[in-house]
Amino acid sequence: MAYAVSVLVAGTSTALVMVNLGVDRWLVLASAAFVMSGTATLALIGVLDAGGSAVTAVAAALLVAARFGLLAIPLSHRFRGRPVWERAIASYPILDPGVAVAFREDNDVSARRSYLRMSNVSVTTWIVGMALGAVLGSLIPDPKTWGMDVAFPALLLATAGGIARKSRDMALTGVIGAGIAIVATPLVPAGLPVLLSILAASMGLGARRGLKGGDPA
Repeated sequence: MAYAVSVLVAGTSTALVMVNLGVDRWLVLASAAFVMSGTATLALIGVLDAGGSAVTAVAAALLVAARFGLLAIPLSHRFRGRPVWERAIASYPILDPGVAVAFREDNDVSARRSYLRMSNVSVTTWIVGMALGAVLGSLIPDPKTWGMDVAFPALLLATAGGIARKSRDMALTGVIGAGIAIVATPLVPAGLPVLLSILAASMGLGARRGLKGGDPA
């Protein structure tokens, strides 16, 4: 329930920002169904609103969303041997919390079940939240005044905390990744700090493989 509420608020907040920037409501709803990423959507809209070209805006959105492709790599091990249609469906809502709960499970069956359950919540509440924000329109001109902009980051922090308590290796990887992102934020364009923080996960997985000689996923 806590996760569902946070995604609902995040979707509503994203849609409100888009509507107040002059984006047509039908486009807001389309982005909810086909993009499934508030950060990528806002990156594209932000570049266009600042006068950037469509090519630059799309490049910025793809850069921000590239982390989902990286998340899919370790997640693919949990779906190894499954039918193509099942893997295709699972690839649609690859989001941080869903992958995080999959990593918490000890076997592939439980991991797939947890991931798909979290993904169903993500898709449903995200689309409903975006629709609600599109309907509200300009009634809430600045979501920050309601604290709506911090709901999703707070949820991600809580999820990461649960994983860190389970494993010392995961906790250390998270600290290194956060440090990389914090240091890189004032130095590189938006979106790159998150991608650079993936280096911490790569180092952590590599260390586990070297120490245990097994599959890190």
